[in-house]
Amino acid sequence: MVRPSAMLRTGLSPLRVRPSTSLRTSSGQTLLRTMNQKPGFWRSTSHWYWFPVLLGEHSGFSCRKNRVSFFAFCLILLLALCVASCGPTPESPSLPPGPTATPTPTVPPTPKDPWPQDLSQLDRVAAFDELVRLVTEYYPYTSMGYKDIDIQASGDQLRAELVADPSAETFERVVRDFMAALQDGHASLAWTPAAAERYTMPPLFQVAEVEGKAIVSRVMDPSLEEMGLAAGVEIMAVDGLPVGEALERVPPFLTACGTEYCRTWKSYHFLLSGEAQSTVDITFIDLEGAERQITAQRASGLEALIRTSRRSASARRLEDDVGYIYLPHFHNDNPPPDAFFESRLREMRDLPFLIIDVRGNGGGSELYSQAINSLLFDQRVEYGRYESCIPEEQMDLFVEPGPWYYEGQVYILIDGGCFSTCADFLQPHWQTGRSILIGRTAQRGGGNPSRGTVKLPDGLEARFPLSLFLDLDGDERELIEPNIYVALRIEDIRQGVDRDLETALELIAEQRQEVSAQMEYGAE
Repeated sequence: MVRPSAMLRTGLSPLRVRPSTSLRTSSGQTLLRTMNQKPGFWRSTSHWYWFPVLLGEHSGFSCRKNRVSFFAFCLILLLALCVASCGPTPESPSLPPGPTATPTPTVPPTPKDPWPQDLSQLDRVAAFDELVRLVTEYYPYTSMGYKDIDIQASGDQLRAELVADPSAETFERVVRDFMAALQDGHASLAWTPAAAERYTMPPLFQVAEVEGKAIVSRVMDPSLEEMGLAAGVEIMAVDGLPVGEALERVPPFLTACGTEYCRTWKSYHFLLSGEAQSTVDITFIDLEGAERQITAQRASGLEALIRTSRRSASARRLEDDVGYIYLPHFHNDNPPPDAFFESRLREMRDLPFLIIDVRGNGGGSELYSQAINSLLFDQRVEYGRYESCIPEEQMDLFVEPGPWYYEGQVYILIDGGCFSTCADFLQPHWQTGRSILIGRTAQRGGGNPSRGTVKLPDGLEARFPLSLFLDLDGDERELIEPNIYVALRIEDIRQGVDRDLETALELIAEQRQEVSAQMEYGAE
């Protein structure tokens, strides 16, 4: 591995990294260029550049001389204007009357509908019509001009199918496809008990794109490992279809997302998904290089999948001066994520280095992520806002420092599975350079779906965001890039090597050496 050696540090002060600072090497690793800076300093005072020029305080000239020249120029200009105003004033031609129509507002009018919505008592066609209206008026990406999607056209086409066959099965499919057309990771036909039997489930292992191939990255069912399906094997075919063709057949409602990166990530993630409890034939190359075929059963439902696949938060010391905390999600748990983090961080408070692992963290509640961030910042940090045509959904986003905070250097391990609230958790670190992000690109996945729930007939629910995230520059930011990119490698997965973690430990070792060298130099 190429050792990332080009790092500027001063003593034990935490590194500050510019958000755009990320360089890849030919071996897939990244060299980090850093600078010590206060949070937010890089967003500095360039707007005021021309103000001192006008006052004669720039470009190396004498301030006093420039001021005299400036005021003399103003006096001459004033006399010229006075002389010009003494002449006869030509009669101004009459102007046509201005338009009486009210100009079109740039901001959509404030909606009046209450949220969440309940359409469960309507018939299916009427409920679908109302759903199309609600999405048209309230979905912020289209109503505020961030996406060019013809929602009404999509709704009209699907409505015709529903009118021709208003059955419960067609209604469910039409709603599902309509929500998928928004290309938003948070817009979907939500899981409900009524749709549990038809909910799409994967088998109990995970697949990722590694070196351009479909590679098993994790196995949760020991019986599959007994059949030779282990982490690191390459999937060759799904139900007899080559992987390339199988990827193209992953349903759009499973891959709906706002970026091509996210859609590709989801295509591999849901490569083997299908109806709950159904079976799938898998052809793969085992670790010995032999081609094998097995039949695996998909998960029985969402609760069973979560129970089997969700990991628990953990914390430990990796070395005498390095703490490690793993946060697999920001959902309510026992204990809640913020309480767990605070208790473990308090035990590691005096350590100079901390590694936070949020790889695979699919999100959850911002209350927990913000509470955790309050222990990592020493001052208030504004990092964006939720924008919406509904005033109640508009919100400034910031980190408010807690009663104490961790002062050491922080490294955060991230990947494409860091999704939704997990990306919001990373935003202030990425923006200020408080922490060094290591791994692969994290993704926001779409807007905030907090209250955008619509109850429908047949026990179904549709959900879509009522607000979208904008950073401090007013830009929609869907992806969070790492400061140090670490490529996944098939051999690392097979050997159980955690390359992201090793990269963080290498950086820590280099920082120790540089601090030691500085102390020895100072002693001389």
